[in-house]
Amino acid sequence: FLPTFAVAFNLIECDMAALLGAGSNVEFMVDKRTSRLEKAVDFRKAVAFYKEGEVQAVVERLAKFKSPYFQVYVRKRPILPKEEEVGDFDVVTVPDLRTICIHKCSMKADLKGMFLENHFESFDGTFSEESKNEEVYHRVLQPLTETALRGGNVTCLMYGQTGSGKTFTMRGMQKHLARDVFATDELSLVLLSSFELEGRECRDLLEPSDVPLQLLEDGNGNLIVQGLGEIVVEGENDLIQLLDDMAERRKTHATFANAESSRTHSFTKLRIRTSCGEGEISLVDLAGSERNKDSAHHDVSRQKESALINSSLMALKECVRKKQEKAGYIPFRSSELTRLLKPVFTSDNTVFSQVNLGKGAS
Repeated sequence: FLPTFAVAFNLIECDMAALLGAGSNVEFMVDKRTSRLEKAVDFRKAVAFYKEGEVQAVVERLAKFKSPYFQVYVRKRPILPKEEEVGDFDVVTVPDLRTICIHKCSMKADLKGMFLENHFESFDGTFSEESKNEEVYHRVLQPLTETALRGGNVTCLMYGQTGSGKTFTMRGMQKHLARDVFATDELSLVLLSSFELEGRECRDLLEPSDVPLQLLEDGNGNLIVQGLGEIVVEGENDLIQLLDDMAERRKTHATFANAESSRTHSFTKLRIRTSCGEGEISLVDLAGSERNKDSAHHDVSRQKESALINSSLMALKECVRKKQEKAGYIPFRSSELTRLLKPVFTSDNTVFSQVNLGKGAS
């Protein structure tokens, strides 16, 4: 982790009881999250003050992120109307094309004192809320497409909390991907397959049927989806339509944080044959994680679903950490998700990870 730059501001502390004209015997039961939103005006001032005076100076002396295994890009989404309605505010700054600053707005134990911590992180690339899907494609997915057209194997993972814009970003890049794949003169064949993983069950997204497919282990210890279909793609428009159809078949549910949240991990593979050989593009759109506070609003079925998603994402996080540490053992068998992604970690696959962030203080 990179250094944390903490700044405490001597902001005005209001006595809520006196402010509201209540007697001294009145007790206010407010949690820190609610209290932080009530102090939004003061926190906004503190964040703005820090951005004007300190952010750029810190960025200039920040060590740049570099991983031999993964390229990591972070995209900040705009604040949503429903977040503004409850008084939420922007706590994410994108000062340049490689850095993110998170302004952590905290309340002291007395729920009156306020404290601001500014966390800087460096990545291979960052995108502000002003960035368009085409720009994200050109910087993230286009280099992968070019590698696949030269016979390489590449993977793009979308990761983030539910409602952070993962599926929006992935679908927004697909039309540009389809254009570039079919623009090459050396192209001879494009094959498409896709499935979703829900807990321990898989379904073919090329088929309208909900019949689950069986997961089996091959002779190399890799998990395969038995009976998964694969079709020939006829052209750019055909690929765009197929990708749209598969996205519509993917299972979604309303959650506390997102009215239409993808509740499965989706895997889409393009096998591309050209005069250079055969390459592969794997697009993995992960289900969104949820905080315990948000999943508490669900019924028992949705809570179980959320727990399985969070558990699989934690297993993936641990595999990434072990890979970065060059550990001799990577715990792929912790979940079906990591077992399916094992070839990504154990081959010469080029891996790009797109992390999506919400910008609200909550």
